[in-house]
Amino acid sequence: MKKVLFIKRGFAPFTGGELVSERNFKFLSEKFSSVYSVILQCENISEVKQKWPLLLDAFYKPSKSLSFIFSFYGYLGGLTPSISNKILNLIKKEKFDVVWLDTSLLGNLAQNIKIKISKNIKIITYFHNCEYDFNLHLLKTSKYIFYFPLILGSKIAEKKSIEYSDLIITISERDSNRLKHLYGRGADLILPVTLDKKVAFNYFSDKNKKKHGFILLFVGSLFYANYQGIKWFIENVMDEISNINIKLKIVGKGFEKYKNELERKNVDVLGTVENIYELYYTTDFFVSPIFYGSGMKVKTIEAIKYGLPIIGTKETFTGLENFIHEIGIECNKKEEFIYIMKNLNLYYENFDRNRIRKIFEQNFSNEFLYKKFSELMHSI
Repeated sequence: MKKVLFIKRGFAPFTGGELVSERNFKFLSEKFSSVYSVILQCENISEVKQKWPLLLDAFYKPSKSLSFIFSFYGYLGGLTPSISNKILNLIKKEKFDVVWLDTSLLGNLAQNIKIKISKNIKIITYFHNCEYDFNLHLLKTSKYIFYFPLILGSKIAEKKSIEYSDLIITISERDSNRLKHLYGRGADLILPVTLDKKVAFNYFSDKNKKKHGFILLFVGSLFYANYQGIKWFIENVMDEISNINIKLKIVGKGFEKYKNELERKNVDVLGTVENIYELYYTTDFFVSPIFYGSGMKVKTIEAIKYGLPIIGTKETFTGLENFIHEIGIECNKKEEFIYIMKNLNLYYENFDRNRIRKIFEQNFSNEFLYKKFSELMHSI
């Protein structure tokens, strides 16, 4: 039986990246009997040890100065030459057959495994997104010069990940095409964002009745694309429809810091909440005015998990292009959003929450995707 090492970078709890990483580890553990883990870029190692089973090692996030220097050489995602050597020694000692790299930023490690240990070790790299594009967006939107070495380093790392991995997995067809354009190789498998089918309540509204008011829900942590997107939406859309009975609720860790800036008579900033699931049931539409990003949006999948129709941009529906008309409405300009808001009653009648939930179950649930994943792993 093959022995597998799963290596990931630390994400904040309950973020999209962390949920997908947990899903990937779960799939591997169901397929192989011996799956161990190593976590990079940790904030709190004691918490990591409690959460991750069969953890062989964990490493704190390198200092900003070290990260800055090593990024020029393609060492990103919490990886340094020293940490890389420790992981290589661990792989030699434990004699792993397969190494799953749960980020495209570990190309230097992939290269060292193949050159310094054995070409027979199978390396699988999961691209959560195209990190080069992600960091390029950060630089363009923030003008923060620190992101320049990240752009350079991510391209070095991803190029090596492409070259030295036996299997490349991306989150969407768009990302696969982008990798093909940048590095000459696309994905061997598309594994989109999926979530567990289990829900907090067994209830989905199956009646579309005319309403006199609507509640919109935005969910996302305080991240540059989320903040810029929802700020734009409030200033350009919500302020223009303040005379219409539509209320926007903003949920997400950190957004409470911007309560005074973002709140209006038709906008409530809830920020961090303990139980978000009731909001999914009591809301009429999920709104996602996201204009920048890469990969798929976990919160979009979470919305359709609860049968909630979506009003969002082209970026919002990445990976769901085949289902847009059944699950939501695409808007990319101020005028388009305002038109939809003014005619929300008409659009509301077009959506069946049970049908949206069914699309989730049949295309974006863990249970659906595992079969596809398992078939690929037969070749390993």
